[in-house]
Amino acid sequence: MAPNFGTEMSAPIDAEESYEKLIPPQAAPRKYKYLYANMIYFAYWHIAGLYGIYLAITSAKWATIILAYLLFVAGDIGVTAGAHRLWAHKSYKAKLPLQILLMLFSTMAFQNTVITWVKDHRMHHKYSDTDADPHNATRGFFYSHVGWLMVKRHPEAIKRGKSLDMSDIYNNPVLKFQKKYAIPLVTTIAFVLPTIIPMYFWDESFNVAWHMTMLKYIFGLNAAFLVNSVAHMWGYKPYDKNIAPTQSYIATFATLGEGFHNYHHVFPWDYRASELGDNYLNFTTKFIDFFAWIGWAYDLKAAPEDLVQKRIERTGDEMAPNFGNEVSSPIVAEESYEKLIPPQAAPRKYKYLYANMIYFTYWHIAGLYGIYLAITTAKWATIILAYLLFVAGEIGITAGAHRLWAHKSYKAKLPLQILLMLFNSTAFQNSVITWVKDHRMHHKYSDTDADPHNATRGFFYSHVGWLMVKRHPEAIKRGKSLDMSDIYNNPVLKFQKKYAIPLITTVAFVLPTIIPMYFWDESFNVAWHMTMLRYIINLNTIFLVNSVAHMWGYKPYDKNIAPTQNYIATFATLGEGFHNYHHAFPWDYRASELGNNYLNLTTKFIDFFAWIGWAYDLKTVPEDLLQKRMERTGDGTNLWGRGDKNMKKDYVKSTDVHE
Repeated sequence: MAPNFGTEMSAPIDAEESYEKLIPPQAAPRKYKYLYANMIYFAYWHIAGLYGIYLAITSAKWATIILAYLLFVAGDIGVTAGAHRLWAHKSYKAKLPLQILLMLFSTMAFQNTVITWVKDHRMHHKYSDTDADPHNATRGFFYSHVGWLMVKRHPEAIKRGKSLDMSDIYNNPVLKFQKKYAIPLVTTIAFVLPTIIPMYFWDESFNVAWHMTMLKYIFGLNAAFLVNSVAHMWGYKPYDKNIAPTQSYIATFATLGEGFHNYHHVFPWDYRASELGDNYLNFTTKFIDFFAWIGWAYDLKAAPEDLVQKRIERTGDEMAPNFGNEVSSPIVAEESYEKLIPPQAAPRKYKYLYANMIYFTYWHIAGLYGIYLAITTAKWATIILAYLLFVAGEIGITAGAHRLWAHKSYKAKLPLQILLMLFNSTAFQNSVITWVKDHRMHHKYSDTDADPHNATRGFFYSHVGWLMVKRHPEAIKRGKSLDMSDIYNNPVLKFQKKYAIPLITTVAFVLPTIIPMYFWDESFNVAWHMTMLRYIINLNTIFLVNSVAHMWGYKPYDKNIAPTQNYIATFATLGEGFHNYHHAFPWDYRASELGNNYLNLTTKFIDFFAWIGWAYDLKTVPEDLLQKRMERTGDGTNLWGRGDKNMKKDYVKSTDVHE
């Protein structure tokens, strides 16, 4: 049983596909032959897009804005994951369903057909920043950004293009279909449907719907164009200081990961198009990784770390690659959470908390009614708000109460602590102080009567029943000696505890109900029950870790304890279900194996704030310690996450299972 979400996807290549520059960098004087029709099109699109910004602020419905954003992302992915990484560079392979999806996404972006796009891009790499490069950056920002589309091609580009090998693209049936039916496809997918959908489904006016489509379109164009202009002019060159392409924050953010351009021009066949694996802004890589996980993408090529390091040393500009973030601070020994009493679930007489039973009953009935209203009545904006508040509440528990305060697995500056406290208040699972005490008891006396949600008492008790009865005397007794000084002295948590009732009432219930009523005229009935729905989902997802993740799953790290690796709990809690790992190494800020995992959004959240400097001293487990623990106490299942792109290649080999 292989518990990892994916496969080993890196297929290192030692030499770049031959893209030798046949002519030196140049921008010889030339007389431009203008394409006036293109100039008119671009002028109109941008004027209409600017008007779209005005309408987005003043008139457009939220659903229209959200649709425009989702279509922008889809179009960007069609260009980045499709035209660029799949077809232009062949950095991975895709099965037919994914090829069709990417072709449709690319059509939505309307940056010509994929066949034309790929030809231009291969010319750009083969003759980068010369007159044979279609968007030669040596001719200036405007030319490389958009001007090259308003003039006829340079004769050198036409000449060199005739000898370019495009046989793989010309013979691709999906791309041939797109080329053949380009006009009706582009018209329908890029412009007609994005305009009609808001008009039909939520009565948006044609004026708003059309100009929001234009806004989405010019965003898509200019985001992609930034790579040709900005990322060839301003930024760092950690890999090759002798070429124009740079590492650009702006281009990376706008294009979902394409702005690591110095890296990309050095290693164009790397499917990640970025440094050494994971990057916070590289959404395109996440997209490809997801489809690799489900089997639609395969043969993902990546540059070996030793090759990257050698290139940095040989030709880099000595600026730190990967935006300079080193966040791992390995610790060798776990903080002492010794179990002082053996596992047990002795017979006991429960003393019921009837008020809590009434609350939980009402919340769940109201939440179930909220599901009905979400399907039949609620506005999209209300549903989206509920989802965003669910994520915020979940992060407040996972990144805040759990990883920051309960386990001290990283440190947070005051602004992040305040943010996490507010997010935690949104989830309303008692105050952080109470939550942390319960959780430290859970780790110190796991699955015993001193564990507040002792899983040996069954699914219902560990899931929610423990909150409907008074504490076991053993839990009360042991809790008195638990060290909580760091938490009791935290001013942010003291504030939350002091003002818990007004704070939680406002953040968790009042505001989430009032906002939909005030801003988009949602009824109180719908707004309130959507708040209840969001709240019970928050409760039950976190509760899954206490119940499901202590009963069903694999135990790669310690077969002698109850906690397991559980898919359901991991997905529901944004990364907390790698529970066998977490109980073996509770101080690891990732709460999961070896860095990146596709379902571990909480780790991404912490990594982002480490990147901007609000989180620091992130603690991780050394790989050799992991290996020793698996060999000593694991149940023989593979690493859940083996092949993760943050793993060292020699460590991947050391954990291979040979039959």
